[in-house]
Amino acid sequence: MDKRAVYSKKEVVKNYDTRRFGGRSGEYVDVREKEIVERFLDETQGIILDLACGTARFTELLTKEGKSVVAADYSLEMLNRARKKVDTDFLRCDVFSTPFKDSVFDGVVMGRFFQHYADAEPILLELKRIIKENGVIVFDTLKWSPRMIYTLFSKKDVRGVHRHSYKEIETILHKLNLEIADSKSIFIFAPGVYRFLPFSLVKLLDKIEKALPSNMMVRTFWKVRKWGAPLKVDSKLRNKKK
Repeated sequence: MDKRAVYSKKEVVKNYDTRRFGGRSGEYVDVREKEIVERFLDETQGIILDLACGTARFTELLTKEGKSVVAADYSLEMLNRARKKVDTDFLRCDVFSTPFKDSVFDGVVMGRFFQHYADAEPILLELKRIIKENGVIVFDTLKWSPRMIYTLFSKKDVRGVHRHSYKEIETILHKLNLEIADSKSIFIFAPGVYRFLPFSLVKLLDKIEKALPSNMMVRTFWKVRKWGAPLKVDSKLRNKKK
């Protein structure tokens, strides 16, 4: 079973938001992440694609801000749940080989996806292909999580997540001629840990975080911009996964 199969399970989808953003501490995580996405896409006009949209957290946020959003996910269960939250265009597709033509979106947002795959380059290649010149891609990566212990023993363990360092992503972006327009690193601990902490402790961690350097944070949000002519992507590399 791969990650796509896991997130296609009805029970997993039903509990997805509660397990990550339930309670005051989980809500804190949700708000922090949404604030960054909202800021990074504030100036983006035209059509934005929420790819691997899940339960439409970012789709709902952006449409309330008056943005035109298309939402896509591989999981039909996720899409069914998302449709109940927001009125927009939804479709099913695979991130590694989307059905979109070259250079059609003004922006793409992808939340909590890169951590599921060891190789970030094929994902970024596909995102670069489908956005317009001067288009913006917003995504996040994870530097540490307790769930990374599973990948130490098996790269195919669906419970595991993958680490992506700032330097690694920076190198890939340079290779693909994608410019870093902004980045923001947050959370002292993996966001999944916050969900189980008392809110009083979460507030204390928030104050401590402000006094620490960004390289001590575990989740980084990226805003990158596409310049130049559309990239000609090798089909073998586009379909390369883990």
